[in-house]
Amino acid sequence: MRISIWVILVFFPTILLAQTFGTILGVIQTESETRVLSEVQIFLPEWDRHTVPDQTGTFRFQDLPAGTYTLQIDLPNSEPLTIHGVRVSADRTTLLILHFPNGSTQPEIRRYFLEPYVTNLITSEEINSSPLRGLDTYLENQPGIIYQDEQIHVRGGRSDETTFYLNGLSTLNPLTRRNSIPLIPEAIQEVQAQTGGYSARWGGATAGQVLTELKTGSKDFQLQMDFQTDKVAHQGEKFLDTYTYRDHYWITQLSGPLFKPNLRYYMAVENENIGDAAKRFSKGFSYQNLPITLSNFQYRDTVSLFQYPDGFTPHNSRNRWSANSTIHLDDPRFKLHLTGIYNWEKIYQNNVPMLNILNNRDQYWLRKQILFSGLFRHRLTPRTYYQIQLGYFHNFQELNDDYFGNDWRAWADSVRVAEATNGQVILPRRNSLGQIYHFEAFHFYANGYLNNPYYQKLERRLYSLALDFSHQFAPNHRLQVGLSLEEHKIRQFKINSSLFYVMEYHGWESENEIPEDVWNWFIGPHNYGYDRFGNKIEDGFNGPKKPLFAAAYLEDRFRITGIDLSLGMRLDYFDLNDWTLLNPTNPRIGDYGYIRFDQFEKRKATTQLSPRLGMRKTFPSGLVLSAFVGRFVQPVPLDYLYWNRVAYSSRIFIPLEDVPFLSPIGFDLEPVSSWNFEFNLQHTFAKELRLEVNSFFRQTQNQVGLVRHPYAPTNTNISYYKLLANYDKTRNYGLEVTAYSQFSKNLEGKFQYTFMKNSGTGSHETSHLQEVYFNQPLPGDYNPLDFSHGHSGLVDLTCHFDHDENNPLLRRSRFNLLFTFSSGHPFTLVYPQMNTQTFYGAGVEYMRDFRKAEPLEPTNASRTPWIYRLDLRIDKTISLTEHLDATFFVRVINVLNTRNKINVYTATGNTDNDGLITRSDFREFWERHVSATGFDLYQRMNLENGQSYWDILGKQLWDHPRQILFGIRLEY
Repeated sequence: MRISIWVILVFFPTILLAQTFGTILGVIQTESETRVLSEVQIFLPEWDRHTVPDQTGTFRFQDLPAGTYTLQIDLPNSEPLTIHGVRVSADRTTLLILHFPNGSTQPEIRRYFLEPYVTNLITSEEINSSPLRGLDTYLENQPGIIYQDEQIHVRGGRSDETTFYLNGLSTLNPLTRRNSIPLIPEAIQEVQAQTGGYSARWGGATAGQVLTELKTGSKDFQLQMDFQTDKVAHQGEKFLDTYTYRDHYWITQLSGPLFKPNLRYYMAVENENIGDAAKRFSKGFSYQNLPITLSNFQYRDTVSLFQYPDGFTPHNSRNRWSANSTIHLDDPRFKLHLTGIYNWEKIYQNNVPMLNILNNRDQYWLRKQILFSGLFRHRLTPRTYYQIQLGYFHNFQELNDDYFGNDWRAWADSVRVAEATNGQVILPRRNSLGQIYHFEAFHFYANGYLNNPYYQKLERRLYSLALDFSHQFAPNHRLQVGLSLEEHKIRQFKINSSLFYVMEYHGWESENEIPEDVWNWFIGPHNYGYDRFGNKIEDGFNGPKKPLFAAAYLEDRFRITGIDLSLGMRLDYFDLNDWTLLNPTNPRIGDYGYIRFDQFEKRKATTQLSPRLGMRKTFPSGLVLSAFVGRFVQPVPLDYLYWNRVAYSSRIFIPLEDVPFLSPIGFDLEPVSSWNFEFNLQHTFAKELRLEVNSFFRQTQNQVGLVRHPYAPTNTNISYYKLLANYDKTRNYGLEVTAYSQFSKNLEGKFQYTFMKNSGTGSHETSHLQEVYFNQPLPGDYNPLDFSHGHSGLVDLTCHFDHDENNPLLRRSRFNLLFTFSSGHPFTLVYPQMNTQTFYGAGVEYMRDFRKAEPLEPTNASRTPWIYRLDLRIDKTISLTEHLDATFFVRVINVLNTRNKINVYTATGNTDNDGLITRSDFREFWERHVSATGFDLYQRMNLENGQSYWDILGKQLWDHPRQILFGIRLEY
């Protein structure tokens, strides 16, 4: 019997889910490593804690929020010793060895993380000094992670194979399996990018886990205000050989005690206003007295000025207001940590800005998010604790119109449009999207044209519960068990506002007169949780989706013969709340030609067992060896499974030959699984050099791919239909090398190199569309994946000068230089067929339509060019008063303004030749229909600016151009 999480939650206090804590474990040794210093006191000033070492010289501070701490050690007969920069990471133990040579009061200090798992740690200090800004940019610069076409790929995994947590609460959108909540970068304390083995406590992903922790309040009141912008020139004007993208960021951070010293708050408020969210290498153009015809080709007119700006992308912007906050209570017996997130965001997205030069009307997304989270940890004894985590996340987003907001019934109403624009926009008929201008083979949208007629809204709620129990049997033996539950409630609604044209055509006076089958032609395939009018419903076949994910785990960590072992077992329960067909080969048809409701049944939940083993050996020389083997499982993106009855029917009954690109349905999709193997070496050669080498191998099964499904009804000649099934598999292996070096007192750096070979039977769920369409055998061999960058890495150099620097110009300044590189990604060279139906999209359409191109080589045998980029940040701090500092800084993204080719035309392997415009047969045909001005416009829009590529494929040809942002930070 299915029981809602709300029934469980009422039996627990109404606290909210949050992060886990870390531990500092210290050992004080003398030269003989047997005699322990006596009468020693260790203080942790940040939380007013103190302790003493036991008879073995061991001391610990437990249940600490993630952060950087200072330890003060009072030694007998000598000055107190202060150790700065002790890093504590969530759910990890920091080992601090203080080795005192005979007769010395200054120890040799060694620091380790004890866990047998390798984690890429991104700290708040690194975030504050980085030229870049945003979680995705921090992740893409970690070993084994590739960021391509705005998607994260971890060690050759697909973009849906990584999960995201904020202070222990999942922020993953189960429909797309992408991170769904933006964070204020300055509010982040740390990010753990776990790309290989990880604890049995974490699950739901086969490639990686991204665990983010927010900052905790400070001991004393602190105020920090940041403002940065690139608005140093007008739109389209150059400054320092680059353009302004009309961006600004304003961030305020407050931190300090709340009523008493051990109760602290932290809050960050941000306004992120992005004037150009696309940021493309673009070159403006201008035409005067351009002759055009209107939509019906009967009326002619002239556009006096047809102009696109230099270096700026109109119709693409973002404005977000965010608040990130935490409250932490530190008590000797229990800890309480509360987190709250609020986001309000207005987003304009338009892939065809050059076709909208004459149009000032847009649609925009409004997104509102509220997240509450919290943790209660009660320590029963110094060795035993339990904790309860509860969470709630509400995400609502809606597509709105510049003229009428969410009143979608008015979007295409000519009377309402004329009233809203004081008669400046007149639609050609009562219900219409608007006027289209034609210039030869191009079309442009007139002012007031409705680019997106589909009104959409989506609501998702998450209720979460986690229980954990931990007991330390001995200093080197800990057992941890736990249970977690996540229940989602998801609604989606989409409808084409052109429905009212049909209503007008048939003379229906009320929406209630429109037959259901007519409505069904205009609603979206993923409509559920709402009726056809957009009103909420609670049950039935099209009721809200309520997937439930549950897990139980056990992890035993102990030491045997000097080796730290972690034995884990995780049991996952996936109830996807999806439907399956009783007879998928021949479902019975009911009203309006749709599959009957009684032909569906609820699919049963599945359970998966995942064993994991981690090992770690630390040698006296400082060498650390780690190994890991484990299994991971995850559900598929639920958008593959959640369809309404109309969508199921249309995708089965409409022949593939008629609609080859119709989005395929899926049902009975099993969880994706992988086996991960990893071997890691870490060694600190001296204080100045630390080296990490990591090798890995992972095999993934049950990935989603497209297949042909037999179909044998008696009333149609359709013999098969497209279906998503667990067909694909991948194999990934590689080597990651990272070196950290302190070259001098002022200069430090990091070098990072990753080699990966990622191959599989398919790169994404529709990779086999061509084979399915032409009834060819599905690929069984491994080919390079679309996102397989063989070589990637970075060089990160930081030069900083402290208060004691003699040169006043350099004093309290910092320079960070980040150089990144990648070998590009694979693609397949093709020979495109001549397309005589279009001109604007002819140079790209063959890349989307597999029927219009002939492969010239094996799959993904070619590769895009290497990518290089240099980023820079410069800071200078001065004191305005005794308690007030000002930091002036500049961030330069892509310092050299390198025009990196991140994608190419697959007919040429280049970005300035689409493979058709230079072909004699293509040019001869179109010269009879297109003037010299038309060819010039084609080259300016498509070859110089990549407009049709962006429009048809949804991707960019070039990387981010240079951007210069100036900022100031005030700290009190």
